[in-house]
Amino acid sequence: MCHSDVKGRRIHDSRIYRTPFPFEPRHIQGAPSMIYADITEFVSNPVGTGIQRTVREIFLHWPDALMACYFDRTGNALRKLPTAAFASAFDDDITKSTEEKAANAAEIMARLPGELVSDDDLILIPEVFYDPSRIAFYRERLDANPAKTAAIVYDILPWTHPELFGIKDMSPFEAYFRLIFSMAYTAHISQETKESYERYAGSRPWPLPVLHLGADGIIIERQHFHPSRKSFVCLGSIEERKRQIDILRAFQRLWDTDVPAELVFVGRNTAHTNAALPRMVKELSASVPYFHHYESASDDEVAKLLSSARATIAASTVEGYGLPAIESLYAGIPVIVSETMPSTRRLPETGQIRFRPKSPDQIANAVKSMLDDAEAERVWKQAAAADLPVWRDTAMQVHDWIMQIWLTHQAIDTKRSFTAEKSAQQWLSEIAS
Repeated sequence: MCHSDVKGRRIHDSRIYRTPFPFEPRHIQGAPSMIYADITEFVSNPVGTGIQRTVREIFLHWPDALMACYFDRTGNALRKLPTAAFASAFDDDITKSTEEKAANAAEIMARLPGELVSDDDLILIPEVFYDPSRIAFYRERLDANPAKTAAIVYDILPWTHPELFGIKDMSPFEAYFRLIFSMAYTAHISQETKESYERYAGSRPWPLPVLHLGADGIIIERQHFHPSRKSFVCLGSIEERKRQIDILRAFQRLWDTDVPAELVFVGRNTAHTNAALPRMVKELSASVPYFHHYESASDDEVAKLLSSARATIAASTVEGYGLPAIESLYAGIPVIVSETMPSTRRLPETGQIRFRPKSPDQIANAVKSMLDDAEAERVWKQAAAADLPVWRDTAMQVHDWIMQIWLTHQAIDTKRSFTAEKSAQQWLSEIAS
């Protein structure tokens, strides 16, 4: 059962994806007066995709007052983000560029820096950053009290697969990963990310939650099958790990046998990918009438492309989550997807055609099956029944997790004020006892 919220998105009522806690923290008296999200990176680059989308959606759907703060490098401190700067960064006016919004926010912050955030306030870090001074600040904050800072870990792929990101020298990135590996409290966007994190950071005596990212990020009406839908759409930056090369090889085989399958790529070429892939994309888009590549597209343009899609394709073999696959299903559009995709592999296979990674033949066979109207209609009916998390669920899950951290430490922090001083690590060890 679905209904629409103020932005016209469909919200599932049938399931709330939430970490199962033995209490309802939203109703507990004496909750922390201030929880801040440090969104320094977001304010400097307020785009609507990737990690920034998660930041936007958490603020949009947070059930209580989530305050924003930023790192002041000059003062080596966290400051409350001025309301006007927040409004500029979150402005959804499409006539203003990202650079304009960021510059306006920066001007406001320079003129009105905001009050200092207390050391006693809880800080949520919902973004990735490599600024050495900010990392050093959090290192000191964690040493003083490890229970006052928590972070969302999106993935550690640049650490585990630096070659796929064009990283030849890890030194500019190492401090950030060392920081998150040392943190007591992290949440992860997939089971795969959590398992990878624990291989390097070790396990914790308490659970580290796996978040369920929202599938309702694209504002699009529920889609329905019609034989006129012909295209297969692939969303995502053009890079080696996302395996667009396998999709192109699959479609080349179809085109060579006169199968008129239409393919659409939406995504920018990345600087770190093998030069052969962008060159192949450029050559095919110029020579094959069935293939189109859009380096950028607005939300409205993506919605328009999806409105004529017969299916989407997601072939990535190295991924933290894979939002486009579940966003497609949420819109009612089937997805041809790698069986290792974290966002879909633990879902029922309804509405999906899965294939082994790096298997152009299997992709080609999946496309041919979806070109059959009867088969396509069958898979579309499955996609319509998919039960998926939405961003409201994600925000509630993060909220409950942060509240659990606060409640766990409230008694410990109170006890500290009446007993002999102990180190933060000694107090932290009491949680597991």
